[in-house]
Amino acid sequence: MATGTPQLLTCRRILSLMVILNYMLHHMLIVNISIAIIQTSSNFDDTQKNNIRGVFFWGFLLTPMLGGRLAEIHGTRIVLGGAMLLASLLTLVTPLAYNFNYFCLMVVRFSLGLSLGVAFPAVATLVRRWIPVTDTSKFISHVFASDIGATITLAGSGFLINAWGWSSVFYVTGATVVLWCVCWFYLVYDSPEKHPRISQLEREALAEAIPHVERPNPTKTPWLKMFKSRPVWAIIVANACAMLNTNTTLNYLPLYMRQVLHYEIRENGLLSSLPFLGPYIMALATSYLADRWTKSATFTTPTIRKIFTGLFFLGSVVLLAVLCFWGYVRFVSVSVFILWQTIFGSAAAGFISNTVDISPVYSGTILGSAATVGGFTGYLSSLLVTAFVRGEGDVFEQWRGVFGVLIGTNLFGWGFYFWGMSGQVQEWNGESGMEMEAVNRVEVD
Repeated sequence: MATGTPQLLTCRRILSLMVILNYMLHHMLIVNISIAIIQTSSNFDDTQKNNIRGVFFWGFLLTPMLGGRLAEIHGTRIVLGGAMLLASLLTLVTPLAYNFNYFCLMVVRFSLGLSLGVAFPAVATLVRRWIPVTDTSKFISHVFASDIGATITLAGSGFLINAWGWSSVFYVTGATVVLWCVCWFYLVYDSPEKHPRISQLEREALAEAIPHVERPNPTKTPWLKMFKSRPVWAIIVANACAMLNTNTTLNYLPLYMRQVLHYEIRENGLLSSLPFLGPYIMALATSYLADRWTKSATFTTPTIRKIFTGLFFLGSVVLLAVLCFWGYVRFVSVSVFILWQTIFGSAAAGFISNTVDISPVYSGTILGSAATVGGFTGYLSSLLVTAFVRGEGDVFEQWRGVFGVLIGTNLFGWGFYFWGMSGQVQEWNGESGMEMEAVNRVEVD
């Protein structure tokens, strides 16, 4: 801390660690079925498999806005912790549902989508109470720890399946989340004022760095003004376009590895995990640059957000074009998928952090709204792949159609965000720009 806290492990650092683990586990519960369902292919045809993947996103579509709003009113601790606990229990009963019947498995996956939809945006509301504005991008970058969770799950699932059967994937991931929930409720509180074990030094340093920390949770939301706001829609559209990319990769990369590159199950799981190693590293690097540029006033906030959002969208266009021509070559495909997912990490310092720029108070609701639309694109990814990829004939040519649609999506997402974004706190936020400037300049570790 700039004001001096001798503790090595402060409450804010513990909070950051728990948030990192949360996002890792959040994605573990999403992707665990991507490998397991391939191994258990005898019970369901391809259409049913796509429905099992896709129904999760219908559930996820319905609750992120609710999750963000509930966290703003009741606090992140209870909302996020409760949602993740429910998700862990649903994961543990997934093998039972599978053995019962197809409809029961669909209900469990839909319910899992509902619970994880609540969990995803809830973290954003912690920012205004725990994180100085100059560290916002760095904290928001932890959302990309989810990709580490995807990496671990995709890499480890093949080994778990070969050793103990496909159901072990769900038992291991579900039990891990239960353990996280116990730690979450013990270690994390909604504000420094509510934390029973925070030191006086850390409490005072945070109060100096974040003067608005004492303000009560908002009870009314300016819905009409919010959804008439062009900067809000810029974030929602950018997130939707980005999520169509990442959901297609997240859910169908193992299928591409099997159909086009002809990898076996153990190789498939390991290689499918590789693209998810890079985004968190990229998110940390770009967020460090963004916060550094903010503190030094090297660039304005809008310029910073445009730079890193453009890095993802325009970089994706180039890489997808490479896949269209040489995606049948193993080395080229694996390398491009790794780079493609890696540059997605730059969105942390781009449109994702932009939610807190325009509205620190309602950032949870905005992120929830963006995640709602993003959840719908998760289902769109299943429709997209189903529409183009038939699994017979020239399969690579079919996948080129998928890549072409994604190229157009990225160009549109970049153009819309560039046109509509803002770096200023919006009037309907309820806090003036002067008040936000007072928050900015104390650095806290």
